[in-house]
Amino acid sequence: ADAEAIESCKDDDSIVEACMKPLRKIYGKERCRFNPIRSIVTRWKADPYAKGSYSMLSTTATTTTTNNSAKEAHGELGGSIGGKDWEGRLRFAGEATSSDHPGTVWGAYESGEREAKAVLKKIAILF
Repeated sequence: ADAEAIESCKDDDSIVEACMKPLRKIYGKERCRFNPIRSIVTRWKADPYAKGSYSMLSTTATTTTTNNSAKEAHGELGGSIGGKDWEGRLRFAGEATSSDHPGTVWGAYESGEREAKAVLKKIAILF
């Protein structure tokens, strides 16, 4: 189904059902007879900060671009900002900050771990 159409559903249960429909088609109704016990639905298009955005590599990206400049650019989005005065207090994670897996759930997860470890390391230095 079209992501924009799914997001326009009025209630969360309708969105869950719209997501389950293709899974039931692929795996069969018997294997997917239950809906998730719990779900969290976000509406990125309606979010005033995200506005439906996500990171991606250009369709013109080459192996060289992917391995070098694009990888470096994604990596530079992560980490801390603010310089010496901030002492790394403000950090960024998310799929767009992943050098190895931009635009993926794994990249978001991995970058969260990266920044959590950096915070824990900083806390250990302070105490």
